[in-house]
Amino acid sequence: MKESKFKEIMIDKKAALVTLMLVLFGIFIAFMSIEGQTEEKLNGFKHESVQFEDFTFELMGSNYADNQYTFHFEIVNTSSSSINPSKTFFKIKNDSLVYSSELANIEFGDLNPGMTTSGKVVFKMNKEDLEKGSPIMQIEYGYIFDETIEIELKQ
Repeated sequence: MKESKFKEIMIDKKAALVTLMLVLFGIFIAFMSIEGQTEEKLNGFKHESVQFEDFTFELMGSNYADNQYTFHFEIVNTSSSSINPSKTFFKIKNDSLVYSSELANIEFGDLNPGMTTSGKVVFKMNKEDLEKGSPIMQIEYGYIFDETIEIELKQ
């Protein structure tokens, strides 16, 4: 009887070890995919900083997957008071076509003076839609679209 309990414990230890190894492997794979996404961010369309009244906006890069472009950007509050970056809206114009953003992932809430935040905006579209013509990203800030800046998208 003692021997069977010993075998059960050994089997449980082996199962736990196998489970632990699978979990560690999963974490490793997840880390590698996140690292790859970070590198992808720096590819694609970029644009140097542009100055709004209260902040600077810099397009850090973009990537394309699953019929959507994801644009990565950074906002720096250059004003003397807090701003709300979630009041930023995006469109892309190319020739006679206008694309609205599917999702803008920007920090919600106030961004204090001198602070920086990053975000991303997603557009569902074909990859070829930005490979021809002269694509322009329109960035609007404010609930009543107080301020609008257009930047040329270049790879």
